[in-house]
Amino acid sequence: MDKDQSLLTRFGQLVRSVREERGFTQKELADRAGMTDKHVGEIERGLAEASITAIVALADGLRVRISVIMPDQLRAKHTRTHRHTQPPTLN
Repeated sequence: MDKDQSLLTRFGQLVRSVREERGFTQKELADRAGMTDKHVGEIERGLAEASITAIVALADGLRVRISVIMPDQLRAKHTRTHRHTQPPTLN
C-alpha cells in the first residue's frame, strides 16, 4: 500500500469511527454533509479522495473539528512544512 492510499484508508477509518461513535448511519451523515451515502461509503473504505470542501462538510456533519478526522501523518506533514512560516505583517 503506498503512502497516498494509506492516508485515504486512515482518513476513512477515522470518519467511520467518529460516525459510529455519534450513532449516525452513512445515509444520515451523507444528508448532514450534503453528499450521497455511496460517496461517504467510498471515503470510509479509502476508495475515494475527499476534497477540502468534502472534509469540511464531513466534519460539520459529524459535529467535530477537522483535526479529529485528519490522519496524524497528514497533520504532521502540514506542521513540518509550515512550522517556521511567519504570518504576513501589515505596514
